[in-house]
Amino acid sequence: MYKNIIYIGLGTNLRSTSFVSTTKLFNSVIHRINLSGSIRVVDSSNSWLSLPIPFTAGPLFLNKVLKCINVGNRNISPKELFNKLANIEIVLGKKKKCRHGARLIDIDMLDYGGIIYKDEIVLPHPKLHLRNFVLNPLESIHKDWMHPSLRLKIPQLRAQIKQHQKLKEIPS
Repeated sequence: MYKNIIYIGLGTNLRSTSFVSTTKLFNSVIHRINLSGSIRVVDSSNSWLSLPIPFTAGPLFLNKVLKCINVGNRNISPKELFNKLANIEIVLGKKKKCRHGARLIDIDMLDYGGIIYKDEIVLPHPKLHLRNFVLNPLESIHKDWMHPSLRLKIPQLRAQIKQHQKLKEIPS
């Protein structure tokens, strides 16, 4: 499908004293990904403001999707990339894995070259097709993206979402 393209989702709903703005936090993630030597960010969506899901209480989230490519002589494995992204989260101040809760930074591998991977991690991300805060920014950087296992494009995926998800695009 898109063998050399990797999509990564970023999210935050807590502010940090280390970063003046969410833009600086997201730029720090991009910088660290590019310094990893394994992949390079080649495009990024605007940020999207959303309510927390599945709950609607708590601070609003800002989300963004990055389009990356493999660099160097060999492709990094999904597991290796997952570990690098987890390390970036820790360096930037993520304290622990918190499901559905407030967090300073969340970095999710959404799609790795269109492969279906079920090992210690699952690709494509198991909930990306249920989240407009992922689908909308993904569509803005790859209009014709197709879910690797469901074989549906973004408008078809969005049409299947029953839960109302209010979003607002924040231009960069």
